[in-house]
Amino acid sequence: MSEYATRNLGHVINYGNGVEDTTYNCTYFINNVDGANVTLIKSVCDKYDFSSLADVRFFVLSDWYNQKTEFMNATGLNEAQTTSLFDPLTPFSFGALLRQVMGAEQVAWNCDTFNCTSSDLVWRQYGASELTSNPIYPEGDDKYFIPTSYSIYNWGEGQETPGVRGPPEVSAYLNYPYHNIMSPFSLNVTQIEHLLSESYSWYGMGNNYNMMKLYSEWANSLSQGDAPSTYWSTAAASFGLSEANLAYILSAYEWQVTQLLFEGLT
Repeated sequence: MSEYATRNLGHVINYGNGVEDTTYNCTYFINNVDGANVTLIKSVCDKYDFSSLADVRFFVLSDWYNQKTEFMNATGLNEAQTTSLFDPLTPFSFGALLRQVMGAEQVAWNCDTFNCTSSDLVWRQYGASELTSNPIYPEGDDKYFIPTSYSIYNWGEGQETPGVRGPPEVSAYLNYPYHNIMSPFSLNVTQIEHLLSESYSWYGMGNNYNMMKLYSEWANSLSQGDAPSTYWSTAAASFGLSEANLAYILSAYEWQVTQLLFEGLT
């Protein structure tokens, strides 16, 4: 979950972690690499500004995917300097602060391992927008890195997540402006695992037959007023949902397809 770590790190660098008063910037990190001098600091920090999400992302991904050669070519740091910059055990290094942020993520979301995996985080966000609704650091004046929102799609003013053209979470479509539900609801991890399962016996929507059957029943009830079958009610019970909420989820998926295909409400 490099993007999540990148945004949390960007927040800590620019707005703090709510506990320490340390001010971080490019100069802070480059000044602490082996053999740092004024010329090196200027050459790197004139090019990279850690108030920019794109620049923080470049540093994080260079470390995350061990892209040292590309990083050294871009920054002018040598191998020893790059190693010390990203070393999580080197005091005051970029890597040490990234490690601190990832540790905070592990504690916040009770991840099994130090590096929270997709399975630790994705279902939480997909079903309940937990990550974007509950920043792990005090939000303060941050409208850029991790502002509270229903979706990663609108997570930061003008700072879209690469490759995301609309809210990918079903939870986002269960709320305004897609739905004006009197009591918006969310889905827990177990419910999402069942909903997206490819298993026919679990009624999972990852199974083509199940999805076709559920969508047909929902569409027919809207267009023709047909009463739902036993299949519909059994599926709702299997997901731990009321039949009304299962209908809302099918409607949410229809909004999602509209958003992702046409990039807007129609």
